[in-house]
Amino acid sequence: MRNAVCADAETHCERWGDQWSTPEHIVSNGPFLLQKHENRVISVLKKNPRYFDAQNVYLETITVHHTESDQTAFDWYEVGKTPMAWRCCAANRQGADTASLGTR
Repeated sequence: MRNAVCADAETHCERWGDQWSTPEHIVSNGPFLLQKHENRVISVLKKNPRYFDAQNVYLETITVHHTESDQTAFDWYEVGKTPMAWRCCAANRQGADTASLGTR
């Protein structure tokens, strides 16, 4: 028997193709929604008003700066540029577009 959630995700990916993970098409059920994403640069998450416990989510947005350098991430943190920096994965360092990751 197929899992209904996986079946829906598969249909979603088929419908939107390589665009399934763009902010306007991505499906999320957590406390934050993807508002903006620039591959290997920045991701901006915004509070999900439909999250079941939204009244207890105190951050309105989260900005995540991407870098391939641990030193750069540390420097950004130290100077207050960001409370969080995301180290790009190996696929990103090889030039893969994250919009195509996870598709068939």
